[in-house]
Amino acid sequence: MAEDQSSKEQLEAELKHHQGIDKFRMPDLKLIRQELKEWLKGLESKKIALHSLIKQITVYTNATLEVTYNAGYLSNQTRALDYTP
Repeated sequence: MAEDQSSKEQLEAELKHHQGIDKFRMPDLKLIRQELKEWLKGLESKKIALHSLIKQITVYTNATLEVTYNAGYLSNQTRALDYTP
């Protein structure tokens, strides 16, 4: 009988403990959810900035290739003009 009472008190104590945790968990979960949303927004803006940077690098690379090609072409043309048989 004393054992049953002790077990009952222990179960009630555990139940109260878990109920107390649940009361504090919901606001914590809402806060975590809000922080995750803000973090994801930050990631999205970084993704947009990264795509913009990639586009700029692509434009710069294409322009560099074009200048290099034109320099090679002009160099060949100059050599052709200097060539005297």
